Amino acid sequence: MYIIIPQCWLRLSPSKSPAAKKKASDIVNVNVSSQLDNITQLINCRSDTIEQKISDLNEKVDAVTSELKSVAAKLDNITQLINCRSDTIEQKISDLNEKVDAVTSELKSVAAKVMSLERRVDQVEQPIRCKEEWMI
Repeated sequence: MYIIIPQCWLRLSPSKSPAAKKKASDIVNVNVSSQLDNITQLINCRSDTIEQKISDLNEKVDAVTSELKSVAAKLDNITQLINCRSDTIEQKISDLNEKVDAVTSELKSVAAKVMSLERRVDQVEQPIRCKEEWMI
């Protein structure tokens, strides 16, 4: 925004008396002084407005900062929750792996017993087959 200061021209003619020249000079000085007072008031008014706007902006910045801190705290809580659940999930996976290993071991043991029983069945069936073949 621009401030336009009207220019005051003082015309002094050589024929005027010194008193007339002084009066004209005083009028110009009063006019300039009045304009300077108006400019000062305008600057002060704008300064107050600017200071109020700065104050309002500072309040908004404080509110946004507070909100950001709140969001950061919530993110920290979420991160802690994720880490906790991650640890729990890892523990559950570890427990399941142990159970799978135990079941696998048990299955191997059962498979060995089944093979042993199959060998026994073969041993028992062999003489029976031989008898059946002999009887035929």
